[in-house]
Amino acid sequence: MDQGLLYYMNLPYREEICPDKNLGYIGKVIELRGCIVHAGTEEECKQLLFKAKVEWLKKAMEEGKFIPLPENI
Repeated sequence: MDQGLLYYMNLPYREEICPDKNLGYIGKVIELRGCIVHAGTEEECKQLLFKAKVEWLKKAMEEGKFIPLPENI
């Protein structure tokens, strides 16, 4: 993991995981718009959300897009 990505991954982004009657669980990173996953179990949702956050941040960095900081900094 490069330094820039590591910096963002260590920030206290707020994550939310909620049960969904149709999909199992939905997880999202509140400050990273569009960083949302669906999974059958809560544990799988946590794992997928971690991977999605990495990919979201990588893509934003590659494209030079604005990356919001967590609200609680």
